[in-house]
Amino acid sequence: MTASGVDGAQMTATAVGGCLIVTLPAELAPEMLQEARDRTLQALRLGGLQAVVLEVSVVEIMDLEDFDRLRELAAMAALLGVRPILVGLRAGVVMHLVDSDVDIEGLETARDLQEALDRVGRAQASLVSNGAEALR
Repeated sequence: MTASGVDGAQMTATAVGGCLIVTLPAELAPEMLQEARDRTLQALRLGGLQAVVLEVSVVEIMDLEDFDRLRELAAMAALLGVRPILVGLRAGVVMHLVDSDVDIEGLETARDLQEALDRVGRAQASLVSNGAEALR
């Protein structure tokens, strides 16, 4: 799933092993974030996903409105029983968000995509292990 945004930038959404990876382009626009939200919710409604990873590592500038839209998307995923993880926030973006005193409570983040996928994989392995122990 891809959608073009500002200057032809692409948003992609790819399902990998029970995880939906939504990769956002460098320049965020309201239309792009709306498209990301619509496509993510569509994929989540189909089921079979344990996590949604919102990958923003190429985003250099994120205003408070953009961040709020990403938080809303994460909240929607959580309400649908899917673990949201925000990945790849740049130091300058983090500094701006903290200086702006945004609410980050309850928002799971990871440094990079591999870390997020490792966490999701460990959680899945733990569920399988706990399920096997419960059957004994």
